[in-house]
Amino acid sequence: MQEILPGCPLCAVLDLFYLAERARRAPFCTVPLKVAKPDVATQERGSIELPESCGGLQSCAARIILHNEITQDRDANTVPLFVVERTAKMAESQDNLKEAFAGESQANQKYMAFAQKADEEGHSQVARLFRAAAAAETVHAQNHAQVMGIVGGTVDNLKAAAEGEAEEFEEMYPGFIEKAQAEGNEDAEATFDYANQVEQIHHDLYTTAISALESGEELPEKKMFVCRGCGNTVEGEAPDECPICGSPKSWFMAIE
Repeated sequence: MQEILPGCPLCAVLDLFYLAERARRAPFCTVPLKVAKPDVATQERGSIELPESCGGLQSCAARIILHNEITQDRDANTVPLFVVERTAKMAESQDNLKEAFAGESQANQKYMAFAQKADEEGHSQVARLFRAAAAAETVHAQNHAQVMGIVGGTVDNLKAAAEGEAEEFEEMYPGFIEKAQAEGNEDAEATFDYANQVEQIHHDLYTTAISALESGEELPEKKMFVCRGCGNTVEGEAPDECPICGSPKSWFMAIE
């Protein structure tokens, strides 16, 4: 049995029975909730009976965070019903944001590839259209990222980036390479291998940056170049030949 104090500035003025019914119908929860409405006038406490099978309501981190922000004087296990419904809605929107972020990011790269092909075929205005659309998709993706809260301080962002790169070269790409080899898909194996090697370079660059910033230092200013053939990322000067894919120096683009 979880108590609901009648002094809550939000849930005390809500129709708890109505919200309980809606909570029962929430996509993630089918457990019936027995509710006793609190009385503001008499300060009589209300309650929600949570069956043992109600694991989602008990363990929802978003509910606990939101609840504690609103009612600091309560036990963290007290459950205002409006949080049940709001958490379900917010969780769905978060999933939608993640899907939209991935879709917009992919669209950006796809349209840039389309633009390059249009240029090669002499369709300059079509290429410009694709690049404009790609830029717009970047705006959309960045807006979604801000709302999702995945953009933090620079050190936190570096750590997140380093973690992502490590996951790619330690787990994701080795599996992809092994599968491509088993299937005899040499082109897939090559592109996975290029990416795998470059992600390790990125991880090392991020780790160096983290160490510098956490020591109160700035990274020294250096030119940076990226190979158009494999993505190899180098500081200082571009090599005469890419050590990963063998592309010539002219294939390295300077990064501002």
